Amino acid sequence: MGSWMGRLRINVLGAILVSRIAPFNKKGMINLKRIPIILILIVLILGIMCFFIIRNGEARYEPVVVDTMIAEHRKISSTVITDGLVVAEKEREIIAGTNGFIKLLNIVEGDVLEQNEIIVVIENHSLDKDIKEAILKLKEAEKEYQDLLDRFSKQDDIYEYNINILKQELEEAEKAMDIMVNSLNMEKINLEERLQITKNKINELKKELENKYILYQKNSITQKEYETIENAYKNTEIECIFVEKRIELLEKHIIPDTLKQHTIELEKFRNNYNLKKLSLERQMLTEIDLEIAQNRVNYYKSYLNMLENEAENLTVVAPISGIINEISVEQGNYVNKGNIIGKMISLDNVVEAWIDEADINKVKVGQKVYISGDSFAGKIEGEVTSLLPYAVRHNNLSRFKSTIKFSNNELLKTGTFVNLEILTDAKESAIVIPSIAVLGDSQKYVFVKKNGRAYMKRVEMGISNPFEVEVIGIEPGEEVIIGPYSVLKTLDNGVPVIGRN
Repeated sequence: MGSWMGRLRINVLGAILVSRIAPFNKKGMINLKRIPIILILIVLILGIMCFFIIRNGEARYEPVVVDTMIAEHRKISSTVITDGLVVAEKEREIIAGTNGFIKLLNIVEGDVLEQNEIIVVIENHSLDKDIKEAILKLKEAEKEYQDLLDRFSKQDDIYEYNINILKQELEEAEKAMDIMVNSLNMEKINLEERLQITKNKINELKKELENKYILYQKNSITQKEYETIENAYKNTEIECIFVEKRIELLEKHIIPDTLKQHTIELEKFRNNYNLKKLSLERQMLTEIDLEIAQNRVNYYKSYLNMLENEAENLTVVAPISGIINEISVEQGNYVNKGNIIGKMISLDNVVEAWIDEADINKVKVGQKVYISGDSFAGKIEGEVTSLLPYAVRHNNLSRFKSTIKFSNNELLKTGTFVNLEILTDAKESAIVIPSIAVLGDSQKYVFVKKNGRAYMKRVEMGISNPFEVEVIGIEPGEEVIIGPYSVLKTLDNGVPVIGRN
């Protein structure tokens, strides 16, 4: 109020002075002699006004008491906070394996049993009768099958014998064809070799004949000697023509015709083989009777095995090691196959946890979990072992079901609620401050204390948890203002502050 009145007085005084020394005379004309004095007075008034404004502004910002901390590197972990229910790791229904009356029931709810320990004994008189009848039926079926097998064993031998004969005939025909064709091909090869030798001989005789002719003209040899060479040359030419004709005959006629004829004969052999084989197979159609008889034997074997399994199921044993938590029958009750006799839960427990949609991408199988609760002191370590890939409705919310295993089964009791801290990330060295010290929406900032004043400093956020956050942009040793929040949210840049650590 005082400063306001002071400014008002200054303004009024300035107005009076200006009006008294106005640069106008009575006639409204400018008085040039008063202009310098007016300028000096105006500057003086403005200076006095600025002095009071600055003094009043400084007085307004009295030092603000704030909480501070010295920034330093330390460990931080990011966690997802949720709750969970301790449940049995395994739960199994105790099922009646056959029909009958409960003959023996020697357990009560709360009993601790080992796996395969006897729970119930069922009595079924009709089952014994059915087993005896099934044994008789099986023996009859086995005898019938063996009789059919013995009856047709000779036919099997005959069939194999005839088939072997047919195969042998077919193989011999194929072999004869191969021999004939190979013989003709070999003849052709020999003739081709002979032809080449003959052609070479002709060339040699031709050269010799030319030489002998020169000698004969010179009377160096007799006519008989010359004619001998000449005749040998002509005979060799005749032999060459014969061989060429034979080769041509083999290629164009003999070999193709022989191959065609043998192919026809071989096809006849094959058709005959198939017809005789089909006839023999038709005679063996009664093998179907053997198959039917064998199927009958298999049926009674399966039926007897089922009855014997049911007989074994007259004794119902514990499916797992654990506690009997429910009994649905009493001694003397009649049960049908598949009826639930009771339920068991394992001694080992797990925590059934529910993860919010916002946190599901942070949680992974294998992450460490810290478990706490009202029923025990301290924290128990656990591990995320499963995570459903789809959301389910839980308490009217879409949440993801997770299973957490832990080591201390003695502390965590089935049916108790627990608090969970799932460790999703961690950093050994980071600048960490309380979460409430970080201000701003899209652009995050904090206040640091420097030279007795608060200065705004922009930062980036790293790993965080509900209480702390890693800030990037703050150097070790800087004094960060961390509260109170009521002060932080109204704090101005550059105001005087008094820090308390």
